[in-house]
Amino acid sequence: MTTRALRRWFVVHKWTSLICTLFLLIVCITGLPLLFSEQIWNTFVRDDDPPYEVLPPGTPNANLDLIVEKARALYPGQIITNVNPDDDEPAVLVSMAPSWQALEEDKNYPDRNSSHWIKFDARTAKVLKQSRPTDASKEPRTWTGIIMGICNQLHVSLFAGLTGRLFLGGMGGIFVASLQRVVS
Repeated sequence: MTTRALRRWFVVHKWTSLICTLFLLIVCITGLPLLFSEQIWNTFVRDDDPPYEVLPPGTPNANLDLIVEKARALYPGQIITNVNPDDDEPAVLVSMAPSWQALEEDKNYPDRNSSHWIKFDARTAKVLKQSRPTDASKEPRTWTGIIMGICNQLHVSLFAGLTGRLFLGGMGGIFVASLQRVVS
């Protein structure tokens, strides 16, 4: 490697590293609570779910189609946005909304949320718990929810939507550029 090439590499490495270090630090610091979010919620937020039915070991889970049918029967005319079987508990969480358009419009209003969820027992397909209907008065948010929401928004988009996501992607590219001579 010539002196000129070494000097050029040093300048590229130094400035690209300095530029992206702050943003990588933000991503790392905000990613840590997201990584341990389940433990944080279990520690700081009271779980008032009813207990699961005691069933014999090896009881098979209910068909997901049956759970989806029950959710649609509870809220006819609404769409199902997500069906999420829980890995740790015998539960299935079904997320619903009035329409895709309502969900898209929610992005423009941070205090509005058109979606809701229903928690089913995965073995019996019985409803265990539901979120508050969208037309009901809202419960005050917990500090844990506020902090986790801020961490999520910073981690994903720096509170700048698509622009922030693209910017963080660019920072990842600059990070790779800062290491380019080390690897080759």
